[in-house]
Amino acid sequence: MKKRQLIHTDNSKKIYKSSKEGQFIVEFLDDNPFKKTKRKKISSRGECNNSVSALIFEFLESYHVSTYFVQKSDVKEMIVEKCDPIPIKVIVRNIAWGEVCETYGIPKGKVLEYPIIEYHLKDKKRHYPFANEYHIYALNHANPEEMKTISKVSSKINAILKSFFKRRGLKLVDMKLEFGKLEGKIVVCDEITTETCRIWDEHSNERYDIETIEKKSESADKIYKTLMEKINIVK
Repeated sequence: MKKRQLIHTDNSKKIYKSSKEGQFIVEFLDDNPFKKTKRKKISSRGECNNSVSALIFEFLESYHVSTYFVQKSDVKEMIVEKCDPIPIKVIVRNIAWGEVCETYGIPKGKVLEYPIIEYHLKDKKRHYPFANEYHIYALNHANPEEMKTISKVSSKINAILKSFFKRRGLKLVDMKLEFGKLEGKIVVCDEITTETCRIWDEHSNERYDIETIEKKSESADKIYKTLMEKINIVK
């Protein structure tokens, strides 16, 4: 399948129209997203993000969670269905870390008896503000039935992936999910990678997340490669 027009680019991927109507090609990049280091490329970044995302999308589909994923087409590329993105980020938290601790005074590292599901608008200019369902309705991003589905599917994905990582000696601290509409159905889209999740080793507490990759930028390749090994991605 051939790439055609470039329609979107950010610091992690490029999205192209493909030669097949209704499908896009997502290319995951090796570009270093961190401005504080002079290093231009992280050689295993694109491969890891593509491979992890493809594996997780396929795994979710096996549990009847609808995604926009079609297939992995190359080491750093996947084919996806065109969908209408819903401009919200869903964050699911299993262990308190980061801003939730500062905002609500929850101790860092506290295992949450009930996972937190929160919504943020995909609005970079406004620093991705927190939103509840009523904000989302008022902005016409989704209706009550769609939000009910998004909440339910987010909880299901969390349960599936917590188990997926636990079987590999890892714990899912939190994750960001994005959704879209495909032929009237809510589907998972964008990516699910170590850059959209906090994944930690259950025993050593070694961390595979974007903050750790930034702090240990010289060891970034090793972090990406180790995660692939731990979730049994074989080249």
